[in-house]
Amino acid sequence: MIKAVVFDLYGTLIDSERVLAPNAKELLQSLSPDYLLGLSTTSSRWSAESILKNFGLLEFIKASTCGDEVSQL
Repeated sequence: MIKAVVFDLYGTLIDSERVLAPNAKELLQSLSPDYLLGLSTTSSRWSAESILKNFGLLEFIKASTCGDEVSQL
């Protein structure tokens, strides 16, 4: 059985001012040994990865879908 958690970049991991949410890194560190962690965001891949790298979170995210990778309806 796969155990996974998907996070939204804005409003969950960082706020609208691009400030890391309290305890976000600690949460990802504690979940990563037991869960596949993913990210879903309307941001471009470049923007999302830049933000995650800046906060030292990229290493925890194993799957992601970004806004520039999906078609518009």
